[in-house]
Amino acid sequence: MSITALIFLSLSLVFLLIYFLLLISFKNKDISLANSFGFEIYSSLPIEKRVLLYFLLFLFSSTSSTGIWMTFSFFNSPYLIFVSSLFLLGYTFIALSNIIPFTLYKYHLISYYSGSAFISVSSLLIFLAKYVEGILIDNDLLPQPFVISLIAISFVLLIFLGNPKNSSWYKLNKVNNNGETKYEKPSINSLALEEWITLGLLGLVNSFFIVLSLIL
Repeated sequence: MSITALIFLSLSLVFLLIYFLLLISFKNKDISLANSFGFEIYSSLPIEKRVLLYFLLFLFSSTSSTGIWMTFSFFNSPYLIFVSSLFLLGYTFIALSNIIPFTLYKYHLISYYSGSAFISVSSLLIFLAKYVEGILIDNDLLPQPFVISLIAISFVLLIFLGNPKNSSWYKLNKVNNNGETKYEKPSINSLALEEWITLGLLGLVNSFFIVLSLIL
């Protein structure tokens, strides 16, 4: 068992939990995570609260990546060290997408989709390491439930990436109110909700790595 990896991964979950608790506490009551992006919430907050949330996201991303790298370093495998670098990119891009405003929507979308793709590819490479002979010296050290759990997360992310409703992230609902036409946000914005769920799924990935580090 790698105590240091366990500490980093556990801290990452603490940072993520504190982030969500503060986010829900700070945000306006009429703002819902189901139809609002991170930058929409941050823009209504004073600078000190905004910086605190940014800092917690940075801590979550950095401690997660470090913990995953330390867990894989146990295997002494350049292949898994490469995979851990892809996880680093995935966590970093997803965290960045959370704070990039849609005034820079191309960068926001590129960051989110790239981050999700890196996590999915990383999970697939771990699957190959488990079931393709010769990639790892001892692939029995990778528990099957751990590998299958990561593939399940990857499958969810791929569904998100292929969701055709995401292309309508900017659309508002047309509402007639006493003869007056208004435009309102839909109760659910698929892309916004998927981004929040993805951030939560990264915390779940960390939980899988905590179990793996305990086994090792």
